[in-house]
Amino acid sequence: MPGVYYIVRYTDHWEVISATEQATSLLGYTPEEIYIMSCNFFERIIHPEDFARLHEQKSNSFQEGKLFVTEYRVYDKFKSLKYVRDQYTCFKDTDGTWLMEGYLSEVLQGSIRDRLIQQLRAYRDAVDVNMISSITDTKGKIVYANENFCKISKYPMWELVGKNHRIVNSGHHTREFFETLWNTISQGKLWQGEILNKAKDGTLYWVDTVIIPIFDEERKIANYLSLRMPIDDRKDAEVHRQKYIHLLEKIAFIVAHDVRGPLCSILGLASTLQLPDNTPEETEKAIRFLGDAARRLNEITQKLSLFVYEHEIEMKVKSYKE
Repeated sequence: MPGVYYIVRYTDHWEVISATEQATSLLGYTPEEIYIMSCNFFERIIHPEDFARLHEQKSNSFQEGKLFVTEYRVYDKFKSLKYVRDQYTCFKDTDGTWLMEGYLSEVLQGSIRDRLIQQLRAYRDAVDVNMISSITDTKGKIVYANENFCKISKYPMWELVGKNHRIVNSGHHTREFFETLWNTISQGKLWQGEILNKAKDGTLYWVDTVIIPIFDEERKIANYLSLRMPIDDRKDAEVHRQKYIHLLEKIAFIVAHDVRGPLCSILGLASTLQLPDNTPEETEKAIRFLGDAARRLNEITQKLSLFVYEHEIEMKVKSYKE
């Protein structure tokens, strides 16, 4: 099929100022119709998922004499989806504005799909090395699980495929938690959160999870892609942190309520002993009270030291075992 030569001017938007008659064969629009829609023609025909990428790419390609090549999807006048290759170059007009001259031609759908499949396989291989991944159908049935999923769940591939993700449900999360998850992804939105799963042998493991809807060409959800990263170390660190905070709060309570009383008594009695008009009886009484307060403070200090030591040993032993 013949291609379309075009020229657009760029100021704060793209304005089509020239298009050849072949536009009718490729896109269904005559050059005159294109000129009428000049300022929003490309925005109208380019697939919404490709428009932002293409607009950014073309806006950053102002360089005279260099040939740029890109491929994207367009809708013709009759709403048929086509795959096109756009070869263009940029130059400045006499008034200093940028012009873009290009050649738009249709690409066989199969060739683009072949390249996309190759790219997706490369992405999948990269993901499989580093992450836990799976693909489900729209009802949640697993149709693919990578090796990392099998390792952490301790289920072989044949036991996972065809099953629902409930096979690794730990029972930790509420029904409302999963209802929110499914409501989000069924609306075509990404969901991210932390999930506690259970392996085949009963061991529990936390995963940071992202679930991404996969759309077909008609923008209908065909599958869901789940990507997960184990986060047991992070969750354990959070538990230890909370325990240390609780320990510090207990220590602060003991200091505030038990230590302060005897300490205030000692300071007050020490001030009393410094008075010049104390009688021997008053001095002896103050010294006796001072000794009692010191003994109480010593007992509390020993109890506090033992409390800190026992909890510190307990935390260290647990960390060592883990």
